[in-house]
Amino acid sequence: MLKILFIETGGYALKDLEQFLESRGYFTMLALDMKDGLKVAMELGPDIVVLGMSDEAASLNAVRSFRLGGCLGDGMLILMYGGYGAPEALSVIEDVKADVVLRFPVEPGDFYSHVRRRALAKQKGVTDHGLATVLEEVRDFIIMTDEELQVVYHANLAAKEVLGFPEGSMDLAGKWLRELFPKDLLNLLFSSIRDALREGRVWSGETRLVQRDGTRIPVSVQVNLHGGQKEGGNRFVSMVIRDITELKRTQESLERQEAFYRLITENTSDLIGLFDPKGDCIYCSPSYEKILGYGTWQMDGQGLYDFVHEDDRERVRGVILSALSEGKEVFLEYRMVNRKEEIHHLEATTGGIRNSFGRFERLILVSRDITLQVRQREERRLMDMHKFHAQKMESIGQLAAGVAHEMNTPIQYFGDNLRFIKDSFSDLAELLNAIRGFCGQLKDSSKPEDLEQVLKEVDALWEESDAEYLISEIPQAILQSLQGSANLSQIVSAMKEFSHPGAEDKIPAQLNDLIRNTMIISRNEWKYLADVEYSLEENLPMVLCLPNEIGQLILNLVINACHAIEEKGGEGNEKGIIRVKTHTILMNDEKWVELRIEDSGKGMPPELRNRIFEPFFTTKPVGKGTGQGLAIAHNVVVDKHSGQIHVESVQGQGTTFIVRLPINAPSPKSHNEEAELNL
Repeated sequence: MLKILFIETGGYALKDLEQFLESRGYFTMLALDMKDGLKVAMELGPDIVVLGMSDEAASLNAVRSFRLGGCLGDGMLILMYGGYGAPEALSVIEDVKADVVLRFPVEPGDFYSHVRRRALAKQKGVTDHGLATVLEEVRDFIIMTDEELQVVYHANLAAKEVLGFPEGSMDLAGKWLRELFPKDLLNLLFSSIRDALREGRVWSGETRLVQRDGTRIPVSVQVNLHGGQKEGGNRFVSMVIRDITELKRTQESLERQEAFYRLITENTSDLIGLFDPKGDCIYCSPSYEKILGYGTWQMDGQGLYDFVHEDDRERVRGVILSALSEGKEVFLEYRMVNRKEEIHHLEATTGGIRNSFGRFERLILVSRDITLQVRQREERRLMDMHKFHAQKMESIGQLAAGVAHEMNTPIQYFGDNLRFIKDSFSDLAELLNAIRGFCGQLKDSSKPEDLEQVLKEVDALWEESDAEYLISEIPQAILQSLQGSANLSQIVSAMKEFSHPGAEDKIPAQLNDLIRNTMIISRNEWKYLADVEYSLEENLPMVLCLPNEIGQLILNLVINACHAIEEKGGEGNEKGIIRVKTHTILMNDEKWVELRIEDSGKGMPPELRNRIFEPFFTTKPVGKGTGQGLAIAHNVVVDKHSGQIHVESVQGQGTTFIVRLPINAPSPKSHNEEAELNL
């Protein structure tokens, strides 16, 4: 029988070819490294040696060492080259002078044709000693029996050890073969083997062996019938048996894991989709049908995209294809439409099986229905908006009396000055009419004494009407009225800006203008308590913000400063001080705008500073404050503008609120935007 030795040194998986020849009745051996291969080759003297070779240095050196070892004799050397034509590899191929060089991949039939030619050219048989050596060296269990499967003729060392007959103990030879197999499987097993052998086939399959202590072990068995007129000698049967206990454990473990993951996949409320490299859906979990009402078969291929909301469809398709091509794991939000045409909001993450280039061969898209959370988020947004407007209305109500007072002052200018001008006009009109009459008298008379008399009467009337006073005061009254009109217009404009409902999206705004408008409408709150000092940076950059909410923030901080100064009190009529400052700062190499509102009030103890931004926390008496102002300020700065708000306070000296806003504040993600993450 032809002896074929396979030695793996890299570059080609020889196991399949070994099994291919073994199934055709050839005596094959597989060595996993060159050391074992040389040992078997020296003892056995194989007819054919098959070497797997790659471009790696270790593989090339191993191939050289085999040829230099001189253990092949007149045997045939077949090189299975699995490299890419590296110059060093081509040099080795030339040096070793192999009989046949086959490039990966190779068809088993082509390989078999070379083996057959060698078998036909073989002239001598194998020695009993060489065959015995091979039988003892191989790791598989070898059992030989008669063609009727009755008595064990021979068992190699590996078979003896696994069955409980170690070297030096009683031999397996002479035992009934049926004693090595379970009784409940025996009849069916032997019947199947005999049928195959009668038909001239090799029988292969899985069964169990019974060890000496009764333990059953799973094995794979290959049964061959040997001998006859062509081959000479007596007919006998060889059984090549391999212990597959670990393989079975691995299979069982994989099956348990598969069952476990299938249980999770089929019962989870998450939507799980599997996509091939083309972006076609090849699996959808049952949750798609539960949530959307469509059969999973309708999701196959490109079908899943049909149920994605039309505004999100191409975006989702693009994200999936991009993740497949780039090997990125991403997070996205999108919408799907169920059978009732209801919209479901979903958030999804991706994962997958990567190939050697880091790309996904399969992409897993795990989506979670967040429709309820989106609705709750929208409700919270509306509640926040209502709360903000309620606080604004509260502020407007608190400021109304002060604003009315501020507006009343210029209105009084108008009334008083208009009445003065009215009275003055009457006196001036009377004076002018008198002068006109005197002029008529002079026209009719040419006597000097008449002119002198007229001038005396004009002077007397001039003094009587107090014309000098009227001439100097009327322009002042008009100027005061114009100033009052400007002040009134300024108050109305500031109040209009403050009470405007505002936009939902951020727009560029000048922080200094927002400060000025807010200080105008709150003037009546602070003018009797404090002097305001401004230090506003000229050419301050525009800030992308919600102007209405920033105005409310400034108002809250100014009113807080007024209350702090009022609570501290002062000596006599001494006023407090409120300082308002703006300037540009750099944070993380980006421009921010900083606002500082400083008061000379009573300050805060440390234990209160840590709680001032808590909702409903207040140090003011009942009815004086709601505890919402600073909480809303914190929400406006941190949550809505990605900014910062801090407080510095020294008890007895005053408090400073520091607000920092990025010039380009990021907007919250909407449902049609996704954030890609390297997970």
